[in-house]
Amino acid sequence: MDTLERRFEAVQKSCSEAIDMVNDLLADTDCPEDTTDVIDVVIDEITDNIVSYAFAGNEFRQEDKAFTVRAAIMENMIQLEFSYAGVLFDPLKAEAVDLSDGDRIGGLGIHLMKNMTDEISYDNYRGQNRLTVCKSWN
Repeated sequence: MDTLERRFEAVQKSCSEAIDMVNDLLADTDCPEDTTDVIDVVIDEITDNIVSYAFAGNEFRQEDKAFTVRAAIMENMIQLEFSYAGVLFDPLKAEAVDLSDGDRIGGLGIHLMKNMTDEISYDNYRGQNRLTVCKSWN
């Protein structure tokens, strides 16, 4: 099993850096390009939500405004774990998005994440949000 783990500062440029990290790991696999594209969207949505919402307010020290991405390749599957000590938020408990509502604000990223992955789980351990997603390919 190939694994990479990296801590990122919770700033916008970290979203693309996380994608690059995972793509470097996927480059040595037989993961199809269309699946890699899906994985990229999922990473972008999750990391953008962390950067945009997890550290709202002044209760977090600057050095705590960070997240970790752990990527593990198993046979024809990648498991991605995102962990951070920001505002507690379980995306699995978020209300379903009404895609027909043109006035809708938010929720589309969570909808995409849930529908583009094979498995998804959330837990909170010692103040750390941990979101784990899995995506397989043939």
